[in-house]
Order: sequence, then structure tokens, then C-alpha cells
Amino acid sequence: MFKGLTAKKIYKFFEGILLIFLISAVFLCAFMTPAFADENYEKDKYGLYIRNNNSMYPSWYPVDGNAFKGYNDPDIPRVVDMADILSDEQEVALKSKIAEYSAIINKDIVIVTDNSSYYLGHERYCYDFYDYNGYGLGGTYEGICLFICMDPDNRGWWVGATGYETRDIYTEEVANRLDDDLYEYMVNHDYANGISKWIDNVYNTCSTYVAREPEALPDWFPENINEFISFHDDKCPRIVDFAGVLTDTQKEEISQKLALYKTKTNKDIVVVTDISDYNLKPEKYRDYFYECNGYGIGDEYEGMCLFVIAGDVSDFSSGAYGAETHLLYDKEEKQFETYLKSDFQNRRYYEGINEWMDMVYNMYSKGYALAPDWYPTLKEKENFVRTHNTEISRVIDSCSGDGLFTSEQEEELSAKIKEISDKYGIDVIINTTENFGGMGSDEYIEALYNYNGYGLGDDYNAIILCLTKYYENVYINTYGKIADELSEVNYKRMQEQSQDIKNSGSYFRSAEAFLENVEHFERTGRVSRTLGQWVFAGVITALVGWLFGRHALKKAKKTMVTVRSEYGADNYVCGSDSFSQGTDTFISRDVRKVKIPRTTYSSSSSSRSSHSSSGRSSYHSSSRGSSGRSHSGSGRRF
Repeated sequence: MFKGLTAKKIYKFFEGILLIFLISAVFLCAFMTPAFADENYEKDKYGLYIRNNNSMYPSWYPVDGNAFKGYNDPDIPRVVDMADILSDEQEVALKSKIAEYSAIINKDIVIVTDNSSYYLGHERYCYDFYDYNGYGLGGTYEGICLFICMDPDNRGWWVGATGYETRDIYTEEVANRLDDDLYEYMVNHDYANGISKWIDNVYNTCSTYVAREPEALPDWFPENINEFISFHDDKCPRIVDFAGVLTDTQKEEISQKLALYKTKTNKDIVVVTDISDYNLKPEKYRDYFYECNGYGIGDEYEGMCLFVIAGDVSDFSSGAYGAETHLLYDKEEKQFETYLKSDFQNRRYYEGINEWMDMVYNMYSKGYALAPDWYPTLKEKENFVRTHNTEISRVIDSCSGDGLFTSEQEEELSAKIKEISDKYGIDVIINTTENFGGMGSDEYIEALYNYNGYGLGDDYNAIILCLTKYYENVYINTYGKIADELSEVNYKRMQEQSQDIKNSGSYFRSAEAFLENVEHFERTGRVSRTLGQWVFAGVITALVGWLFGRHALKKAKKTMVTVRSEYGADNYVCGSDSFSQGTDTFISRDVRKVKIPRTTYSSSSSSRSSHSSSGRSSYHSSSRGSSGRSHSGSGRRF
């Protein structure tokens, strides 16, 4: 029976049995050990587990977030007031309302307040508090969390929506409506009523929600989205043209550019086209496509995705993923919407996609999506040293197409600038642009001045004229000696004269008038008025003089009571009055100079996603908490 059985074979047999035993033990431990082994931790007075003593993080924060496994805790309190802005009675009332509403809508509702967001920020604190403390109903942890931060220097709130259905409900429109209502209570310090009203709004929104019946979903959509687990896939194509609006050559060019920009920025950049959003809504299609196909860099799946709808209606949806990308995209989102709309609505898909990719790259590398070519990258800024550049052109016509000047006009302006600079030692620059690259006018012009090496002498003496294609104003900035010499009156004359000519349709004549005024000011110390201004001033002066004179004459006539004429002044002299020859003696002179502050003429750039205390909320349709779970959210400061 045991013939041929050697010691070596017996050893191999028992080695296999031992290996199976060890694998089974590890498997059982992995699936039977509760997340974080929370029963080993004590709870604080708020009912939260105390997991760490690091002052950089809240006490409930796990030491090792990578080991986190999601769980549901029905017993943890749904109102946690660590900032102490609620009375005991108010807490009880809110908890009772949450329990009632949550049971009806089948969504968790959580309120947390704290005096700090620590090093997490409002958004991350909200998501991580919800994820790491066992909130959420069902396998997708459906629910919504309101975090209110009472830090005096960082006061505000963030709302996080979790789960497939809750995220579908919490659209940007809903977020702004709920945040608008909440804001009025927050600024008036009526916290309890504000939170109560917010809970009512959540309940009303969720209870009236009717799930949309999607069309036949795309092939890439998971069979069960509720059980989907995120992953990374470097091999998945970054340009996917389901709509068939690109040629093979165009797709290859786009693919190469996407790969190059991904390497340079270490961020994923993805483009997808389709003829329909399958009734998911464009932003949801985009989010699910990005999340479900393995896109994104690192634990936060950093990157950008463009979804182009090329059906009966042509449109696009651009989205950001990851905390770092959100931080940049929040202030640039309006630029993407405004600048790309024309290309996609007119079905210029290849051109629009290329513009979008360049804007994404500029946003990551320079901080501004529409940054001009001369603007330095963030890394170049760190090592920037101010220099003089006498070789660079002093006429920069940046407008697309043929520009605003002909080549002959550029040469004429450049020659006049050189003449002024050589004679008076001042650098004169003329720039035309379609926009300010997402910056305000002053920031843009100062960047143009600094990063191109303009300015003469030790104080970098310079004056810059900026003509814009789509803005009515003309912008003039001064630096160095001329900034101190040019008074407000002379500045306004110079600016208004060039602006009037520009708005009449002549950019070249506007620039000419500017150079004439600069030369006249350097020669005489003032900017002369135009003929029209002189005539207007003369007419006004004459009219005012006539009115005052007429009024004074009428008044004088009323006081005249002479009855008869006299042939001398003797009869008018009374008593011992006498008159003698007198002289004036000059004693001293007191002269004071007061610097008039320069009015700032700027064009500010607005963004739909704003953290300001007024206007719309910052809204993210897809973000990930530290646990890796996806959320939608919005927030505002107060």
C-alpha cells in the first residue's frame, strides 16, 4: 500500500496541508475581523470612537486609513455637535426628525459640527467623517452629511452626498437651492433652525424624487453599479470616440497629445464622445465613464474628463477628479464653459477637443486655463529672476486671426516707441489680447511686464497700453518713475482719449494717440486736452460765468438806493474816516504735495464654483474621500 512512498513525498504532502491551513486562516481573519476592530477603542462623549491622539487629525480619524473596510453602524448618533452651537433640547429635536425622515426616504441624514476642519479641509472632513464612522444605509451607504465648521478664520459648511441614488438626487441645482436657504440662517447665527430647515429640504427633495428610467445602458456600464469597486487601468484608451466624429488620424493625434500631457502633469486626461447620455445626464455619464473604466492617478484618481455629446443636440461636459484637480478647476470652470461653447455647439469637435486639452494642460502647469504662451509654468515661477530684455518686441498683438494691427502698423508703432524710449528713458509697451487669461486686468498686465523683462533703468520704468478685443475699456498701467509722476488727471485724460478712439473702431489710431500723449507728457509734464475737451470746458465755463454774473447783477440792483447824483465822494465820507496809500508785504509760502491714489481699472474673472460667502456654491459632481468612496458635494463660506 505504501510502496514507493518516500520521506521526501511525505514531507511534500504535509507541506501542502500546512499551506492550505495557513491560507484558510488568513482568509477567515480577513473576513471575520471587524473594520478597525472598533470594539478595542473607547468612545468619546459624543459617541465616536477615539482612534488616534494626533492633534493634526480629529480623534475619530483612523491611524491607518488604507486598512479601512466599510461598515454600517445604526447606533452611532446622527447629530454630533462638537462646536457646541446647539442646546441639548435642539439636539434631541433634530435627532428625532432625522430618525423619522430617514426611515421614510431610506437615506441616512447626518449632522456634524466642529471648531476646526484640521488639515483635511471642509470637503474632506465631511466625506471622511461619514465614511469612517459607519454612516450610510445599505451596500452603497446611501445618505447625506452636513458638516459645519465654526473656525473663525475658516467658517463654512460642506454637504456630502453618498450612494448611487443620493448622488443622482443631489444635483448642482438642488445643491444651490439647499445652500441658499441654509446661508440666510448661518449668517444670522440661527443654527438650530437653519439645520432643521435643511433637513426638511433634504426630506422634501428625496421624497419627491422619481428615478429616471435609463435607456439601454452603454456596454461599459457595470451590471450592478451598487457593487462596483474602483480600480486603475493604465491600458484603457484615453480617447474613446463612440460617436464616430473623429478620423483615425485625428484620434491618433489626440491620443499622442493626451499621453504627452499625462506624462508632464502626472494627471489623467480623458476624452469620450457619444451620441447620447443614455438619460443619465451628461455630468453623470461623464463621472461614471471615468470611474468605471479605471481612469485616474493615485488614491484620489486625479484627472480630468471631457464628455462630448454629438447627437441631435451637440454639447459637452467637463469634469475634475481628485482634491488637487478640484482646487485648480473650481476657479477655472467658467473659462472652460465660456471658451469652448462655440466649438462644440457648432460641431467643431476636433478643434474643441484640442482647445480643451491645451486648457487642461495650462491649468495644471500654469494655474490658468487660458494663460498666454509667455506666461511661466508654476515651476518656472519658483526660480524666476527679474531681468531687462531689450530684444523682445514692444508691440504684442496677441489676438487670433490676423490680429488687430497690420504688419505695417506694427512696424510704425515699434519705430515710434523706440524713438520715445531712446529720448526719455521710458519703456513703452502696447499689447492686444482677447482676454486676460483668467486673471484680472492688473494681474495680467503686471505679469506681462514682469515675465517679459520690460522696464528701463534700475526702477524698470515703463508704461503699458492694453487693448482688448471684447472689452470696452482701455487699460494703462505704469511702473517705476512714471508711476509717481503721472497724476490722476493726466492718467484719466490719456486713458479716456485712447478709449474713445478705440470704441469708435480704430485700434491703431487708439495706440497712436497713446504714444502721442506719452511723448507729450514726457516733454511737458502734462497730457493735453483734445479740441473737443477744450471747447466743452470753454462752453461750460462761459455758461457758469454768465449764470453767476446774471444772478449777482440782479442782487446788486435790488440793493441800490441812490436818489441823486453827487460830484464827489465828500458827502459819502462820515465822521473822521481817512484813507491812505498801502502796500502788501510777502511773508512766507507753504506748499504741500499729496499723492492721489490711482483708481484701479480692472476686469475681474468670475467662476461658477466659488467659495465666496455670496453667490453660488462650490459644487463637485464626483469626489473621493480618503476611504476611496465616491461622493457628490457642495459648500459655501459664511
